Amino acid sequence: APDGGGAPDRHAHEYPTAPYRFPQPPMRQSADVPLSAL
Repeated sequence: APDGGGAPDRHAHEYPTAPYRFPQPPMRQSADVPLSAL
């Protein structure tokens, strides 16, 4: 999202395999939990 500075959107186009790739340690829980839950 170019208007809201959406990190998920920006990362989604950079990491199509990991749409919810945030600057956080790799957690299996985070991977299992949908992005909407975060």
